[in-house]
Amino acid sequence: MKNNVYTSDTLETALEYGVDNFLNKGCNCCESVYEALLRAGTVPDGSVPYETCKMCAGFGGGVGLSGNNCGALSGAIMAVGAKNGRKDPRNDKPLGLYEKEYHRYNLMVDEFKKKMGSVFCSEIAKDYLGDWNNPNRRQNCVRAVKAAIETACEYIDIPGDDIMEMPWGYNVHEGK
Repeated sequence: MKNNVYTSDTLETALEYGVDNFLNKGCNCCESVYEALLRAGTVPDGSVPYETCKMCAGFGGGVGLSGNNCGALSGAIMAVGAKNGRKDPRNDKPLGLYEKEYHRYNLMVDEFKKKMGSVFCSEIAKDYLGDWNNPNRRQNCVRAVKAAIETACEYIDIPGDDIMEMPWGYNVHEGK
């Protein structure tokens, strides 16, 4: 891993790693995204151990093939959280948590949905339900892996104060 912040080179490297992980290394969508973002250097060295990749194991297929939240998006959110999240959530209760960090993840979900049409695996892969091994489904999921990596790279380094200036996407707090 590099010890840098997001650059266009980092994005290109992460995209290459993510696609290779998914198509050639036996990684699920979540593992593909999270591992690629760590290895490409979007998360500074030492922030999280590489072994945290194992947390991604159950998120493929929308969490255990249940078709719920897209695993690629989950991997992107976990990688961004590895850089921006609280180190001690029981004791670290900063002012502005909702306005800054929840807002960041809300925007990521909204952006991913614009790119993929949905955040749900069952909707993203709707043409291949019951035909999961179809090569076209795999290519469709490559699109999701790329969209998730792009989204993570777009939002990972935006300062919290700048995030607060952006309009929220749909959120349950406001009901809109």
